[in-house]
Amino acid sequence: MTLFTKAVADDCAMVTALIPPNLGPHDFQATPATASALSQAQVLVENGLDMEGFLEKLVSSAENENLVTINTSSGVKTLESSEPDHHDHVEVNPHIWLDPVRAAQQVENIRDGLVKADPDCASTYQKNAELYTQKLKDLHNNIANQLQPYSGKSFVAFHDFAPYFAERY
Repeated sequence: MTLFTKAVADDCAMVTALIPPNLGPHDFQATPATASALSQAQVLVENGLDMEGFLEKLVSSAENENLVTINTSSGVKTLESSEPDHHDHVEVNPHIWLDPVRAAQQVENIRDGLVKADPDCASTYQKNAELYTQKLKDLHNNIANQLQPYSGKSFVAFHDFAPYFAERY
């Protein structure tokens, strides 16, 4: 989400990663500095789909009534997870960004959220989102062409990250 947001925001906003690059959301432990950053932030961009399960408590403890949250998964078609939660409920697979077409929808959601939060930079957000979604469309076409000979073949993955990629290609 950080890379997508930086691509859209460019110089109109300072984008800071909440989770350090060497960690994933499953290993992340918030610190007082994390809560402090959220208490001062204007916008929070999240993948959604319970990917960042720690956020609800963290946002609440930040006590930032003006914080605008952009859920990038809004309106994106999802797939069920093949890994049920600890209560054996079927959940939604949150790894939507691994399909470039769905990732482009996430970038558009970021654009729309930033335009709403900061209308003064609307033209920059719109232009940058258009450029980035074109890159994602080009990536999609490139992957589709490279993987076309393998259409219908199976592959094995060790984690439930690949269904969106597999469905697309």
